Amino acid sequence: MSIPTVYIKGTKKQANEQLAKGERVTGVKYDMSSETPVILDRQPDGTVIKFWEKMSGGNPIAKSYGNWRPAKNKIV
Repeated sequence: MSIPTVYIKGTKKQANEQLAKGERVTGVKYDMSSETPVILDRQPDGTVIKFWEKMSGGNPIAKSYGNWRPAKNKIV
């Protein structure tokens, strides 16, 4: 089984602040033919999170990375 990857627009700090406030963090899973919206807290432990701010050729350009840790309710 492969580790899922979710793209979130913004920064790790922003996402972790939202999580700390109990807010829902959403992102997108991309594959060859589609984009699937996802809710972060429904993703498995270890999901790779790629943070982006700009797109190029219809693809998000990741500026930083992290891993979702549901036990901590945090991206590390």
